[in-house]
Amino acid sequence: MRRQTRPMSTDQSLSNFNVTVAPGFGYFIRDNKVIGARVGFYYNSSLSFINQPNVSFNPYGRKYYNATLLGVKAALFAEAGFNISSFQGTPWNFYLLPGFAIFPHKHWAFELNLPNVFSLGAINGDVNFQTGLNLGRGTGIAVVYFLGKK
Repeated sequence: MRRQTRPMSTDQSLSNFNVTVAPGFGYFIRDNKVIGARVGFYYNSSLSFINQPNVSFNPYGRKYYNATLLGVKAALFAEAGFNISSFQGTPWNFYLLPGFAIFPHKHWAFELNLPNVFSLGAINGDVNFQTGLNLGRGTGIAVVYFLGKK
């Protein structure tokens, strides 16, 4: 059996590559309320963008709605925050996003962050407002360390 392959043209080659690293911390000010911040490092290599690194600072607040999943502490959460970025087209935005966390240890969580359901920010010099749930773009997973967890 012979396998046939077609060579890729330059138009079909890998034209978009993104890497994001955003270490952060959270501090429980109450049993179900957290304040925290992330510092993000982002690199985008594509044909439609200038290849440039981006640095961001993201303070946030969260409220957890606790539950137990198969004997492990879990929670839904709502996060509101502000993002300041060095990326030329989107220097700032306010946002609201939902998520889900599992706490295997009192200081650690595995999280699923859904895309923003609300966003107000600058895009290419204009103020932009977006609302709605987009389940594809912007979904992320994270491992988070919490200071001061009871």
